[in-house]
Amino acid sequence: WLRGGDGTSLRGRIQRVDVGVYRIEFIMSVDQGQYGLDVTMNGKPIFKKGDIQVSVVASAIKTSLKFEMDGAGLYGGRAGERSDFVISVKDEYGRYASIDPEGLQVNLKGPASVCAAIQTQQEGKYLAVFSVPYSGTYEIEILYYNKTVMDKSSVKFSNVTDPSRSVVTNIPNNANSRTEVRFQINSRDSRGQQVEVGGDSWEALISGPERVNKLIIQDNDNGTYTVTTLFPQPGNYSIEIRCQGMAASNSPIKIKVN
Repeated sequence: WLRGGDGTSLRGRIQRVDVGVYRIEFIMSVDQGQYGLDVTMNGKPIFKKGDIQVSVVASAIKTSLKFEMDGAGLYGGRAGERSDFVISVKDEYGRYASIDPEGLQVNLKGPASVCAAIQTQQEGKYLAVFSVPYSGTYEIEILYYNKTVMDKSSVKFSNVTDPSRSVVTNIPNNANSRTEVRFQINSRDSRGQQVEVGGDSWEALISGPERVNKLIIQDNDNGTYTVTTLFPQPGNYSIEIRCQGMAASNSPIKIKVN
């Protein structure tokens, strides 16, 4: 331990490097000042606090660290769902560097303020896990011991789709048999606002005078989905549009095929 006169303590990490040789590593998260080195083995002191004095100065090591971010959470997602990204920390030589995860803080500021949970993955890599409660644009700020080390702006999160508020549009009144027909599904949230990301599991169930073999639902990655189908024979067809077992607001739709 490094122990200060004001009662501050900092625990070191011990690694064996050779027979009878051990390395003690400290992540210097304490204030500058004088500290005594306190080493014990099996509960018995080897060095006492006053035996060896360590001076901690305002270090440049923190400012020389390079922080990088990567992961799906940096590109948006859905409000109310888990998102995450990885923070990598490297030293001035490009090597992964360990830091004190308790000093690492990730804030998201937008329609709400969210502080991410930090999980240590491996040396020099830390996972930021969060969930934003409301849709909108958020700015991500990374701090290490209250000092901003990195920020990223304009991360957009959309609301979760409510199938019962979603709507099917561009429905043809009439169609010709053996000719492709297209219409669109618009995903909307519980407030009826357009969802702006894809990923919904929409499905279409068609009933009519003959089985329909061709049915394609294309995710346009913006909250809209293009449905392409082909009716083999004339007649009246009914199409039920569902997502997660729930029907769209104007489903089923009726199409007369000539």
